[in-house]
Amino acid sequence: MHDPLRRLVRGVLARLGARPHSRFSGAYPDWETARRDSDGWDSPAVLDKVRAGVLDVLQGRSAYERDGTSFAALPRADTLRRLLSRLATADSWIIDFGGGLGGTWINNRDILPPGVRFTVIEQPSFCEAGRRIAADHGLPVQFSTSVEALGEQGKPDVVIFSGVLSYVEDWERIVAAVLRLEPANIVVDRQILTAEDGYVCTQRVTGYYARPVSYPLRVFNEERFVAAFAGYGIRQRWVSDFDPPDHLGFHFVKAANGR
Repeated sequence: MHDPLRRLVRGVLARLGARPHSRFSGAYPDWETARRDSDGWDSPAVLDKVRAGVLDVLQGRSAYERDGTSFAALPRADTLRRLLSRLATADSWIIDFGGGLGGTWINNRDILPPGVRFTVIEQPSFCEAGRRIAADHGLPVQFSTSVEALGEQGKPDVVIFSGVLSYVEDWERIVAAVLRLEPANIVVDRQILTAEDGYVCTQRVTGYYARPVSYPLRVFNEERFVAAFAGYGIRQRWVSDFDPPDHLGFHFVKAANGR
């Protein structure tokens, strides 16, 4: 790595590492190298914490859940919630890629009209746990392990990527698969971006889950990231309501004639 980029990476990692519980290491030459030096998102400790937070809300002990942490009240600022209140109608189909155990639906069920189809795409262990919770609590949330597994169900109205694309290896394939569905709206939230060259690092989390967990993380160059959403224009761009200022959000809208 050239010295200017090394200094940039160290500076960004230092800002990210200022967050409680997290330390960031790298950069790594590629995703596979970072993966070998970390645990991955399939750690049972991650699922256990998210499940506990979701159940806190469903069982009335909390009002809101994010990343497995439960809160007594809804956040004062939540751009994703505002967008859903505007975009969702009774016949909408919403896909939440990396949506955990359905937390977005659970947190916003008071504003989502009856009849909304809500599908979470997650890894198999989350899908299994999510289906069980949905059955136990009568939640109208479906779970799938991939975009491709959805089959022919029509065009979604909203696809959500909230804090997820930095944590998957084949992000470009995933975005391309979503674009083939031709959703009317794509909402990206809590996305780590930089104006410089992107890179891969690892995030090590201690004191948050029941045991230390680590996973690869990709910091994207913003211009390259936005270019992946070909055929869509940016209607809104914002700084994350919950994260450091290098975490951004975008509301992409399908352009007329795909241009």
